Amino acid sequence: MDCNETDKNKKIQLGAFKPKGNEELSVNWSKHSTPQDSMTNPEVQGVISFEVLKLRVQELGLQVLHDPWKPPINPIDNRAHSVIKGLPPKGPSKIRMRVILRDLCEWEIEYNEKKAL
Repeated sequence: MDCNETDKNKKIQLGAFKPKGNEELSVNWSKHSTPQDSMTNPEVQGVISFEVLKLRVQELGLQVLHDPWKPPINPIDNRAHSVIKGLPPKGPSKIRMRVILRDLCEWEIEYNEKKAL
C-alpha cells in the first residue's frame, strides 16, 4: 500500500487504499514479518497495521488471505505476503470502504518524508 499518501497531519489519504492488480491490497502478515522488515523495501515510506478480525467482519465482506510470494513465480521471496480481497471497484461504496480501512488502520512506522525523496 502507498502509505506515502498522507495529508499534513499524517492522516492517510483514501487513495492509499486503492487496490492494485487483481483488485486486492497487498499486505504483509505480522506472523512472518515485522514493520522493520517492510521498511527494507525502498518503495515503502511508512507501515500501517490492521487487526484482521476487524477486516473479516461479515458487514465488510472482505477476505484476508495468506498469499506468499516465491520464486520463480514472483522474483521476490516474501513468506509474509497476503492480500485483502473484496474491495468495491467503484462508486460510493468504494469511498465508504476506503474511509473504513483508514479508520481501522494504525501507524506502526510513520511516513518518512526524507525516505520518500
